[in-house]
Amino acid sequence: MENNNAIIDLMKQIGLSEYESKAYLSLLKSNPANGYKLSISSNIPRSRIYEVLNRLILKQMVYIHPNWEKKYYVPVEPEIVLRRIQNQFTVAIKKIETYAQSIRIVNHK
Repeated sequence: MENNNAIIDLMKQIGLSEYESKAYLSLLKSNPANGYKLSISSNIPRSRIYEVLNRLILKQMVYIHPNWEKKYYVPVEPEIVLRRIQNQFTVAIKKIETYAQSIRIVNHK
């Protein structure tokens, strides 16, 4: 099994920041968690944790538990997150390939 640092490096390769990676992995281990608890478990400064969590919400990797008065964060299942990221990369790659092909065709005329 890979260690946390190796996994964080891999997560950075697919577009996540170090703090986003740490927060998501920590949330997988202690689910659900409030921002304060997550800040401690992930070693992310409290002044940054809510900004990081908001970015993860925008990336659809985390959501706020809907049935509690206080904010508790819940991770989206890794399989769902990874499938979504894979689909986004696949779409982007196909668009780049199409664009690159169109440039080659224009330049060869």
